Amino acid sequence: FGYSDIAYKLLVQTEYPSWLFPIEQGATSIWERWNGWTPEHGPGDPSMNSYSHYSFGAAVEWLYANVAGIKAIEPGFKRFSLAPTPGPELDYVECHYDSVCGRIVSNWKRDAASITCTLTVPANTTALFTPPGTVTDGLDQEPDANGVYALAPGSYTVVLKES
Repeated sequence: FGYSDIAYKLLVQTEYPSWLFPIEQGATSIWERWNGWTPEHGPGDPSMNSYSHYSFGAAVEWLYANVAGIKAIEPGFKRFSLAPTPGPELDYVECHYDSVCGRIVSNWKRDAASITCTLTVPANTTALFTPPGTVTDGLDQEPDANGVYALAPGSYTVVLKES
């Protein structure tokens, strides 16, 4: 819903509530509720408390679709978008998705002066790349009016000045 700053915070903080809080408590799977167990109250209501649940597993979808920026535009990823959203909490992301058309790669790494994106667009597909900054190297085409680049199949290393 456009709250990447809050999602990033929930991703990396270890205090309650967060995705890492259960791990800090020894969990090996996703809990149904943020308060499945807390130091103050112990276990939550057993009638509403699965310790192996999908609900917060949706975080993985957010990682693929937002942090790495891989989203289908057409079924089977025949056309897809690459719109990574780096947050200050992470210095790099390595992500791939094995679609029916082939492996899609959206990696990014931040250094002191730039962000470098390494992208792979499989054969017989098209990607719409929305860079998280100003392209300084790696693409010899111009973006459309919205700043989006249409990428043909292939591998790309794109250097950006972070916005």
